[in-house]
Amino acid sequence: MRVVHAMMLLVIFVLATACSEPGDSFNIISTDPRIGDVSGDRAARDPSGSMVTDIVVLVVDTLRADAFGCGTDADMPFTEAFFAEHGTCFARASSSAPWTTPGTVGVLSGTHPSTNRVFEYIGTSNVLSEDIWLAGELLKGYGFKSGQASANPMAWQQAGIESRFDEAANLPLPSSDDLQQENDRTILEGYADLRTKLGHKAVIHLQPMSPHSQWCPTEANTWVTAEDGKAYDICHLDPSTSDSFREAVLSGDQMLLEAVKSLYREEVSLLDIELASFLSSLDLTRTVVVFTADHGDQFMEHGRFEHGNSVFREEVRVPLAMAGPRIPKGTSVTDIPVSTVDILPTIFTVLGAELDPQFEGRSLLRLAKGTDPNGMLGRAYCENPAGNEQIHWMDQGITVSLPEGGIYTLIRKGDDGTTYLYDEVADPEQEINLAGDPSIQWIYDLLLPMLPTDFGPVQPWDEWMGAF
Repeated sequence: MRVVHAMMLLVIFVLATACSEPGDSFNIISTDPRIGDVSGDRAARDPSGSMVTDIVVLVVDTLRADAFGCGTDADMPFTEAFFAEHGTCFARASSSAPWTTPGTVGVLSGTHPSTNRVFEYIGTSNVLSEDIWLAGELLKGYGFKSGQASANPMAWQQAGIESRFDEAANLPLPSSDDLQQENDRTILEGYADLRTKLGHKAVIHLQPMSPHSQWCPTEANTWVTAEDGKAYDICHLDPSTSDSFREAVLSGDQMLLEAVKSLYREEVSLLDIELASFLSSLDLTRTVVVFTADHGDQFMEHGRFEHGNSVFREEVRVPLAMAGPRIPKGTSVTDIPVSTVDILPTIFTVLGAELDPQFEGRSLLRLAKGTDPNGMLGRAYCENPAGNEQIHWMDQGITVSLPEGGIYTLIRKGDDGTTYLYDEVADPEQEINLAGDPSIQWIYDLLLPMLPTDFGPVQPWDEWMGAF
């Protein structure tokens, strides 16, 4: 009888283990009080028994979501084919902020600007809060060391970010904008050396700067002519020409705008070739690789140019794809909003690690597998904190997929409180403002309280989801 009882317990244990999701119940050993009881070996084991020893977080600067495609025609066929074969793509991802420093910190910390305090303020306010830890710091208890190689100083020099890594191979701004792609190539090719310095386990943040302005694709003719006949070398704008060039674009000069968009796409295509070589070098039996961007870019879709000054879709929608152990292959999540603050919780779940209390996002692993009991429910919140030491304001936007069906975005401008409500299915370009439409007032009333006031904290995912 005891044998039968023991066998039943064994069967129950095996079934429970097989049905559990990584990260649900691991309780292992670490000396780091922030992380809790964690054991590197148990936490990092994938179903085949191999170890996850490498985590690569690839954050491309200023890459719009529509440049990647996630299963549709786009400008990055090699990168897209890699993740289509080896991983999962999330087609409705948004950044937590529309400019580099808070957008990058959101990826690396799983928090929003109002929580991590990376604001665009004068003085010392733009410093990452000591209470917020980045990926490498959180994973030290699992035996990981951290490294960073970025071609944009705003991703490493600002907010004290570089000091949070064990090793860094960051680059200053190039002396000439046409050297930007050379810097990108340098950080990708230097990955191997950085990886060697870090030892057995490493989490590495890489950030190429292309296709950030100014736009200088290799061997391209960057001279463009405005409608008034004035010629500009976009690759080498100086203070005397930069303002007039941007004023011409903002005034509606279609010749300049189309030239800029063409050069942007050329830079994206060249980066795709570099990434194809880099991604193919990774050992996916032990490497988790994440591909995303810090923010997008604006080409006058809502009357604005470049980035950092709105939370409309072209500014905050970014690519997001993942590959590696435990991540489903050949999968695309097309109709659920997700956020870059979900990246770190997902990595922790892949490792079998307990989610850190600072995380404001959720793990996307079950969503990718199609086993999420709340699979139709999604949230992506973005905020653009700006101002100075006397004037504080914040643009906010939240995109939500509802259990009843439908995907909606609510935007509130921080300077005057103007609101915009968009039906993302019927109006993906965000052209028709439905705020004030009585037929969907209930959606407006549902989403408005989800926008924090007075720089308050963002609701964690579990707490937010409980409202439904």
